Amino acid sequence: MQILNQLLQLLQQGITAIFDIFRTIWTWTISQILGFVNLPWGSMPIWKLAVALAIGAIASYLFFKALRDLWDHVEKILKAFAGLLANLVTVAPYVLGGGVLFAVLIWIVRTF
Repeated sequence: MQILNQLLQLLQQGITAIFDIFRTIWTWTISQILGFVNLPWGSMPIWKLAVALAIGAIASYLFFKALRDLWDHVEKILKAFAGLLANLVTVAPYVLGGGVLFAVLIWIVRTF
């Protein structure tokens, strides 16, 4: 049981670390987007405006692609989680039956 608890704790720490890294990247990216929006658009030469808009379009495409991929994977994770829950419900009677049998065995050994 201790090994299972340690494995689950390791898994939880790994997932937490990944989400922390993602949050850091997301926070930094949002600050860059806000910096882009707050550029002095009115006083910019036309060539800088064209470069800024081109880079903004490329970045927007990257965000769209990332969000689409993320959505697909979140959908797969939710389906897998639903499958896991369904499996747990299906397996629960067998686990309970095994526990009951062991409880009966322990009672027989201690009583007779």
